[in-house]
Amino acid sequence: MNYSSKDYLSHSEERISRLRKIINGRPVAILAAGPSIKELEERISELRHTDICYLGLNKFFVQENNILQKIDKKVSIFTCSGREGMPEVMNETINFLNRNEDNMFISSFWRDSFGLLDHDFNLEQFLRDYDKKVLFFSLNRKKNVPNNDYPLHFIETNSLLILIQMAQIGRAESIVLFGADGHGGENVNEYYYRQNEYEVKGWNGVNEALISDTMRYFNPIASFAIRNTCKTYGLPLINILNCSLNSCYTPFPKISYDGAFEYLLKGKKVIGKLDLRVPRKPKMPNAFVLFAQKIVNFWKRYKWSSFRLVLAKVWHKLMTF
Repeated sequence: MNYSSKDYLSHSEERISRLRKIINGRPVAILAAGPSIKELEERISELRHTDICYLGLNKFFVQENNILQKIDKKVSIFTCSGREGMPEVMNETINFLNRNEDNMFISSFWRDSFGLLDHDFNLEQFLRDYDKKVLFFSLNRKKNVPNNDYPLHFIETNSLLILIQMAQIGRAESIVLFGADGHGGENVNEYYYRQNEYEVKGWNGVNEALISDTMRYFNPIASFAIRNTCKTYGLPLINILNCSLNSCYTPFPKISYDGAFEYLLKGKKVIGKLDLRVPRKPKMPNAFVLFAQKIVNFWKRYKWSSFRLVLAKVWHKLMTF
């Protein structure tokens, strides 16, 4: 595969090898920020002795401090590539990378992700200091990525789907999503877990943005993204389970917390399959069918008695003209 794109860091293939070493063939739990993850906070002790690789996104430290800390676990891999959110996580990112642990920060040059940081932040120095712990991807709007020519390009999407694909590339045994709610629907006040800690200061219309994000940048493209990643890296389809029964994300089977824990603790099979078929656009009916439908609709609307009355009035006018 060709990792020479200027959008990637040098030696990206080696970085992927380190990603795979961290995941080490384990189940992956991705801790998203939807309110439904509150139940994981209450039940995390049940997973204390289970060997899981925990992944986070954006303000990952909120879930780490309030959930994983209860069982003395930490996030091993997290991603943030949002230009607006980067200033609020950079200090925590540096603290994360300074840990004496095998961990990784996944980000991107796309849309100048680091452009709003203070002027004294030196990206080149940052990348030199943490060279062994960073992996960069890029985005575009083509539906055939990733591919052999652009193995770390993804279809333009949100952080969650990027992290799912990275877990695939990292050869996760399976992926369970927690807090992957998509959005809370219209006119809701709570759309984040521990909202006062998680939301980005100064953002307006967040829930509306989450709705658009789900409907435009996740649901319609997840099937392409997952299949392309499997094909490019020669990977089998794995279980990707969404532990949010009311989630607005549609591509993955939704399971309860009881179901998710039985799967992670006992390997119990899950009812429901990953459906990556792309819905076909319905074919337009031909002219004859359209004409026949008009006749039927006219008949239903006016009935025969009304139709006879109309004909009678027309005949009367013709005779008296």
